[in-house]
Amino acid sequence: MQYAKEFRQLTQHTAPDFESVIDIIEEGLPLSAVEQIAKMFEVSKARAAAMLGVSLRALQSRSQSDHKGKLPLRESDRALQLAKLMNEAIVCFGNAENAVRWMKSANTGLGNKKPVDLCSSGVGMEMVRDSVNRLKFGLTA
Repeated sequence: MQYAKEFRQLTQHTAPDFESVIDIIEEGLPLSAVEQIAKMFEVSKARAAAMLGVSLRALQSRSQSDHKGKLPLRESDRALQLAKLMNEAIVCFGNAENAVRWMKSANTGLGNKKPVDLCSSGVGMEMVRDSVNRLKFGLTA
């Protein structure tokens, strides 16, 4: 099932089917998904929050408000996409250590920017994904 691995990484649960993943994303992933993104990319929790398009302060207030400890739809979707992107990089580079190293290194194909720094927007994530795919298929990134 598509996104099964990413869903499990972010929630520590297995989704029974694709429709369940969609429903849970719409309801909101747990706030702990931010910590999982931070671990996957080896960045601070504040940086992981920024990659989701939200400040750490906003996340902290959500944990104390009526959000029931969940990310909104947009941030849940972004978390799942980030996990998928990192998993694609792991496949390309052979292991998580190499993928993280690449994500944190300036890349000429990305205007000498670090891929991780581009992951705060959908367009940036697509540029990083394209670069990973080009490398995976032996093209210049």
